[in-house]
Amino acid sequence: MRRVNSQLKYLSSQSWYQRINLTNGLITDGKISVSKRMEKIGKIDFFNKTVLDIGCNSGGNTLWAKKFGARKVVGIDKNEIRISQAKKLASFENTKIDYRCLDIFEYNPKHKFDIIMCFAVITEIQDLVGVLIKIKNLLGEQAYLELNLAKPKFYFSTSRTWLKGFNGIRRTRAITEIYQHKVGLTLSPSIELVQLIFGADFVVEKIGKGERYDLIKVFKKISED
Repeated sequence: MRRVNSQLKYLSSQSWYQRINLTNGLITDGKISVSKRMEKIGKIDFFNKTVLDIGCNSGGNTLWAKKFGARKVVGIDKNEIRISQAKKLASFENTKIDYRCLDIFEYNPKHKFDIIMCFAVITEIQDLVGVLIKIKNLLGEQAYLELNLAKPKFYFSTSRTWLKGFNGIRRTRAITEIYQHKVGLTLSPSIELVQLIFGADFVVEKIGKGERYDLIKVFKKISED
């Protein structure tokens, strides 16, 4: 009982973004529900998988992966407070998760991950193409991403340098919209452009609406050899 009271005192002393359900019945007071986000994605087979959560915040998604059998889980976030919270919650749950206070471009492991999660981060990074390429290079099997997709109904351009005909993508589809975000100007790609970045070895599918942006799944094609 004393341990639970100590944990409750810690939770109430912190400001939370993620709403995380802990196994002892305690809940962090955040506005974005981890369980709702994962339910919208659908069942993910985490069992015995290696998992990377980019922009892990307070560790809600990493705890979820561990709960469902992930073998190794790494969470990275450049916010020191969030990483500190994630480590604390992992200690509450008595589970081992590798948390690192890093920018995604600073993280260079020597291996790929079976599953990569990156929710509501890509839309808030100015180097859209760079982060998608980084995820592609770290991806072994499947990725679940939440980002703001461009959704043009039609487009007209007289530019000769447009992507018309490039890799078979019509220019009404190969769109990147520009948004003003608190970090500066950011980009929102069409799903066809995301497919172009990941290339022919991967399939990119839209799952639906996430907690903030659009949810997409990226998975590697199975070799026929």
